[in-house]
Amino acid sequence: MKRRDLLGLGGLTLVGVTLLPASARAEIPKRGGTITLRLWDPPHFDPYLQVSYKTHIVYSFTHSRLVKHRAGPAVVPGTFAIEGDLAESWSQPDETTYVFKLRRGVRWQPKPPVNGRELTAEDVVYSVERFRTIKGNANASMLKPLDRVEAVDRYTVRFTLKEPYAWFLDMLANPMAVCIVARECVEKFGDLKSPEATVGTGPWMLDSYRPNVGMTLVRNPGYFVAGLPYIDRVEIFVDEDNASRIAAFLGGKYDLGCNQTHTYTDDYMMFHRGGATNCPRRSHAIWFLAQYVRFGYLPGAPDYKAIADKLILRDVYADVAKEMGIPIPDDDMKPFALDLDHAVFDPSNPDESLAGFARA
Repeated sequence: MKRRDLLGLGGLTLVGVTLLPASARAEIPKRGGTITLRLWDPPHFDPYLQVSYKTHIVYSFTHSRLVKHRAGPAVVPGTFAIEGDLAESWSQPDETTYVFKLRRGVRWQPKPPVNGRELTAEDVVYSVERFRTIKGNANASMLKPLDRVEAVDRYTVRFTLKEPYAWFLDMLANPMAVCIVARECVEKFGDLKSPEATVGTGPWMLDSYRPNVGMTLVRNPGYFVAGLPYIDRVEIFVDEDNASRIAAFLGGKYDLGCNQTHTYTDDYMMFHRGGATNCPRRSHAIWFLAQYVRFGYLPGAPDYKAIADKLILRDVYADVAKEMGIPIPDDDMKPFALDLDHAVFDPSNPDESLAGFARA
């Protein structure tokens, strides 16, 4: 499997699928292969007791939710369209009532203690109530407007709100919120912190976990979406050293995951550890505009520099940086490279930089 193929195959919603060249998006996916990722070691595996993305990324592979935000190259950036995941359909009879019809025949992964039994409305009710009531859930307020949730029958769940809440579906779709978990796992282990308790209905199953080293996920043969997932195996490596992980990525060890933990440099005002800030550059604004042209969201080449000058208020950033005693880059129009495209982007000539990519 090619590195570019992974962007269309799901599992990591954080991947920028809109940056995929049109030629790659037109390819027909093929089953098989292993994807290797450089990620992080989770503090533990209970998503209701941990706000860290290091835990929730794992659950994006192993678990499902009622609804989710649609992803893929056909989605207009920033729209966050909602589609069913475990829910086959839903309706809103009035401003405070939502009724979800579950897919029939969805089964938990064939691992103890759940052992592949069918998912039902009671699983949804249990998960939502645990999310709302468990002590220590920092995200519980996301469902604060909820009055009650009940199983109408084996495949129907009804939510009743205290008051109208426009963001309710978005809260259910949020990848940091209500993934559906199994009661048996909580009852056996006391909570979901143990990797052995990570049993869901998602496309991949947690096969092994090696603390501070990595983990292996394998394809769920009983996943409820026919034909998916395409990838048979996901190998995750933990590597917190910048130089090591970049060298490993360039050497082909990782298909994805060479991102750095940024620190201050004279060329680029960015800290991201220890609490500082970042100085936006006009070159980055022009790059984003160029991607909209590249994928057909803008009909033609705009006046890149004029728009960037309006978006990036350098005088404002300069004043703030002066008060902080931090210099900002003298030149914010330097060419730069992105690992995703493996090409140098020149903001002074964006159309020439785009010439190497197929247009949408």
